[in-house]
Parts: sequence; C-alpha cells; structure tokens
Amino acid sequence: FDFGFYRPVFDAALRHKFPILGLNIPRDYVRAVARGGLAGLTEDQKKELAPNMSLDNKQHRQVFDALMGDHPGMSNAMMDNTYAAQVLWDESMADTVVRHMAANKPAGNTVYVIIAGSGHIMYGQGIDYRLEKRGFGTGTIVVMTQSNTPLRVSNGIGDFVYVTPKQAS
Repeated sequence: FDFGFYRPVFDAALRHKFPILGLNIPRDYVRAVARGGLAGLTEDQKKELAPNMSLDNKQHRQVFDALMGDHPGMSNAMMDNTYAAQVLWDESMADTVVRHMAANKPAGNTVYVIIAGSGHIMYGQGIDYRLEKRGFGTGTIVVMTQSNTPLRVSNGIGDFVYVTPKQAS
C-alpha cells in the first residue's frame, strides 16, 4: 500500500518519540512458503521462524478461504502453501511483538498499536489469535475499509470498522 496512508501515524509517533517496530518477516520467506510450503525454506531460515507455528486454527483457515475466494487454476496444494505463507506472516509478526515485550519489559499501562492489513486481523484470527495463544490476551481490532456508499459488514469482523471515502484513482 502507498506509504501516504500510513505517514500521519508514523509522523505522530516520531513527533511524540514513540518507538516504532517493524513486524514483517522477510518477503523472500513468505514467497518461498507460498511456492513450496514450509519445505520451501532453507534450514537456516527455518531456525529463524516463530516457535510452535501452527496451521491448525480452523476458524482462521475459514476466514482465509473466504478472503481468497475461488481462484481458478489454483490446486489444493497451492492454496495450502498460500495459507502456510499467511500463517508464517501472522506468527512472525506476533512473535516479534512478544520478543520485543520480553526484551523491553513494558509498564502495565503500555499500549501497542499494530498496523497490519485486514487479512492479518479480521475476526481476531490472525495476529491477535497468535498473541492470545502466547498468553498476551487480545487487543481491540479496528478494521479499515473504503466505500462511497453505505456499507454492511460481517458481525465480528472487528471491534470497530472505520470507513473512509474511496480515493479517486
């Protein structure tokens, strides 16, 4: 996405001296898993992965499948690899937050804001689920979308849905 969408958040964080932490795993890892599953990673890359990576969350898989829709020409194996790449991404982002918190021992009133694509947060099944699985509870999920007309959203998609007008392209 265009960095301009995020610039005001980063500007405010810098202005107020809030720490900023990048959560993404290297894109090469995600691409390798999307092409060949977890077996597509080298042994060295596998050592860097979040521990206890799990592909068994049925609700998350349902959300993923619904988002992906029907992709003609994609075999079940290709869809499974793409799902494994999504899980790798979510697990890695959650793991980065957990490691940061362990290293920095935040105060009890510390607030973390995670900016991620809606596919990583919807229905609490991505990053939030993986943070809860690691004993860090759940957060407040704000899903953002664009529409120039009234919009109906699915119950439970997030705690809040923020709708902005579509930008002219």
